[in-house]
Amino acid sequence: MPCEEFKILNSELDSDFNILFENGTIYHAMKEEYIPHRDFCLTPFWYNNSLSLNPIECFQKIQPTTYMNMALFTASVPFLLATIWVYLYVPQLRCLHNSCLVCFLGTFALGSLILSSVLWVNYSWGACQTMGILCYFFMISAFFWLNVTCFDLWMSIRGIRYELRTSSPRLRFVYYSIYVWSAATIFTVTAITIEHTNISDAWKPGFGNGQCFIKSRDWSAMLYFQGPSGLLNLFNVFFFTMSVIHLYQIQEDSYELKKETSQQYKVSTFLRLFLVMGVSWILEVFTYLFAQNKSFIIVIFNMMNASQGIILFIVLVLKRRVLTLLKKQWTKST
Repeated sequence: MPCEEFKILNSELDSDFNILFENGTIYHAMKEEYIPHRDFCLTPFWYNNSLSLNPIECFQKIQPTTYMNMALFTASVPFLLATIWVYLYVPQLRCLHNSCLVCFLGTFALGSLILSSVLWVNYSWGACQTMGILCYFFMISAFFWLNVTCFDLWMSIRGIRYELRTSSPRLRFVYYSIYVWSAATIFTVTAITIEHTNISDAWKPGFGNGQCFIKSRDWSAMLYFQGPSGLLNLFNVFFFTMSVIHLYQIQEDSYELKKETSQQYKVSTFLRLFLVMGVSWILEVFTYLFAQNKSFIIVIFNMMNASQGIILFIVLVLKRRVLTLLKKQWTKST
């Protein structure tokens, strides 16, 4: 067998269940992949007082880029936590919009923390399934908080342009929280319910099935994660576009805005936030569709996707206004 490390598959175990076809191809049920006859061989295997010919599966050598992605993904978590700390520490950054942004960062950090832990720790199947459900809940919540963040920006600028009266920030945050947590709970409960039905496995999310998240090798990932998050991003594009239109209209009509409000709502800030909301999803979908492609551009996209926490820190913290406010608050505190 031309491999250094291998495993003998035992079809009587759920994790190793496989089907050998007449053309010599093996279907590995847990991994949901077909293994051509050139990539495996059979060996005598004694189990439960019976002898059988079982396939030998080679363990693929882990590529250096895989270790790099694991390191970047793990390093992203502290950067997410640092971003949250900055926006909570500086009083001038404590507004409704940034509260929604912090909730996005918090749920995204929790989901990333779970995913990064499973990269380094071997969990049992039950623990892996639980981790997958929790990770799904936090990740889908993060996209709903992004949606709320973009909606709140649009509502704020629309209110300035048309001089509309809006409810108090605290009440709006309560409404936003009810929307996000209810939607995330409905999605998660629906996915868990479908997982335990008798429908085809192709339609199940597959929590803990080969990885401690939902399946990512077939279209169920598009149904439960990529599709919903993509739909939310379409709404985000609409809110962003309308916000920019309203903002330019405000400038053309020479509305008198407070200096701090003008700083908060300038176009460059919107562009940064729009990139945060859209690029991560685009990279995720692109790497999902071309997961088997090992070209240089896919490697770069995977590394960028693994570095989302670092990118968010750069976009949201390493800005002149935020750094100035942070320096003033730090000097004041010390």
